[in-house]
Amino acid sequence: MLTTLTNQKKTVLTRKMLNHKELEDNLTSSIRESLGLSTEKLGQLLQVSSRTIARWEERVNIPRNSSQILRIHKLKEIVDIGLKVYTAEGLQEFLSKPQPIFNGHTAYQLISIGEYDSIISALAADFEGLGF
Repeated sequence: MLTTLTNQKKTVLTRKMLNHKELEDNLTSSIRESLGLSTEKLGQLLQVSSRTIARWEERVNIPRNSSQILRIHKLKEIVDIGLKVYTAEGLQEFLSKPQPIFNGHTAYQLISIGEYDSIISALAADFEGLGF
């Protein structure tokens, strides 16, 4: 019962974070292109198939799973902060090259295991001029 209530609260929270219009807009090719990703790579990061990504982008379906919605929200946050700090090419480089702050891993590797906060923190520190 507690798990069901927790999952229901999580679903309500994630749906409040991104309404349906935002969900449709977040997976458009502009976000994917900002990250320099193919539908296959974005699918891997969101743990869905490339066909699912294509359906979302074609607006045939929209994400409904709360964990997918949360991942989309976090990716959008990374893009939004990243593009304030870097050019699109610079953000792609930041995400794809191993970083000392990530113990030699790439940001994409961290995204694939759900470690968004360390990436967001690093980008925020760069934005604030603090750097890591």
